[in-house]
Amino acid sequence: MILVQGLKAFLAAELPQRTQEVIEERRRKLRARRFSSQNEGDAYRCIFCDHSYARFMKAGLDYPVIKEKKIVAGGLRDNVVCPACGSMDRERLARLVLTEQMGLRPHHDTLHVAPEPMLYEYLSKTVTGRLVACDLFPDDRPGVPNIIKQDLTKLEFDDGSFDIVICNHVMEHIPADVVAMTEIKRVLRPGGKALLQVPYSEVIETTEEDLSVITNAERIARYGQSDHVRLYEKQDYVRRLKEAGFDVQMLELDALKTYRRYAVNPEECAFVARKPE
Repeated sequence: MILVQGLKAFLAAELPQRTQEVIEERRRKLRARRFSSQNEGDAYRCIFCDHSYARFMKAGLDYPVIKEKKIVAGGLRDNVVCPACGSMDRERLARLVLTEQMGLRPHHDTLHVAPEPMLYEYLSKTVTGRLVACDLFPDDRPGVPNIIKQDLTKLEFDDGSFDIVICNHVMEHIPADVVAMTEIKRVLRPGGKALLQVPYSEVIETTEEDLSVITNAERIARYGQSDHVRLYEKQDYVRRLKEAGFDVQMLELDALKTYRRYAVNPEECAFVARKPE
């Protein structure tokens, strides 16, 4: 074990980042093939690749604060990664909500912020209107073609440019989150909708945030991830969306029992924000 850990540390220090990513991707595929052969079945089906398994692969972080504060969509959990295509539970959830709850249509002009690979691939084959992928750090998403650099707090799009915005697990990274929410509302057309998922807690009294907390260790201890700047209390997150000018619909997935077939997180709530007409 010590030898393996030492080898990993050496490779991380000596190999270029892209080479490390290629190696890790190959290791992931090997693990997935082994997992697939050991978990044949049809309890869960991937909405992207149509493969079925007795269970999907476990994934997520396992820090004490995640259990202590019962952070939804942030912890180590079962049935996250599809062994065949690698889609995540958040991507499968997003596709279901977009198509079945938000009324996504092929002609809709769509903005995909911090695009998830399998969800973006689906959109690129489905959306015949304008499809824009953007990220503050586009080089971090080499698998997404034509992605452009955008700062969510000052988007470079005209007012009313899009019918749909997808922005999953981004707001918890942004210090000026309400500014970003307001920008999303600005670029939506009247009646347009945004899917704005975040990790959240229902057991804390209010959103926890302190911009003086800057070290990885401090952020992990308080928010459950090293690059998060806050942990939202569920109702306070809704309040902030309303402060930005949205009408907000919360979809409690436990009530949408048909979604469980697709290995989504039953504890997670979907936040659909609508720009008033």
